[in-house]
Amino acid sequence: MPNAKALSLIGSIIEVLAVLGLLLHASLLLATWNLLPESIPVHFNFAGQPDAWGAKTELLLLLALSSLIYLGLSWLARHPQKLNYPWQITERNRARQYALAVCLLRVLKLQSVCLFAFISLQMIGVSLGFSNGLGYLFTPVAVLVTLATVMGYFVLASRS
Repeated sequence: MPNAKALSLIGSIIEVLAVLGLLLHASLLLATWNLLPESIPVHFNFAGQPDAWGAKTELLLLLALSSLIYLGLSWLARHPQKLNYPWQITERNRARQYALAVCLLRVLKLQSVCLFAFISLQMIGVSLGFSNGLGYLFTPVAVLVTLATVMGYFVLASRS
């Protein structure tokens, strides 16, 4: 496991990437807003194909939700003692457990921001005729990446 300095550097990089993801998401909406039709795909089936259409303002909901998740996970990362842990936190393991939990929250934050930005990109792409949908691998890949992140955390944290 990397030392505290390496974890701090990695954490800073993840934070910058998450902020860039939010900015990219907002920029994407701003750049394409006037090009979009009033009706855009707002839901996709498990095969990644659009199956419901709605107002383009729903893209703003995705950006707002992404921002809210970002802010919520950022707050939790600053207060890791507020989390529930599946094992007892002691004086001996506290620093390591909190560091791992903060790392998990940062990675989940980045994944969430990227996920919402990708969904918005695909909604825009379908609306403008550049894309057919999310793709059939979207759901399994999103679930597996998130599951791998959480399981990786549990493996590392259980050893601490």
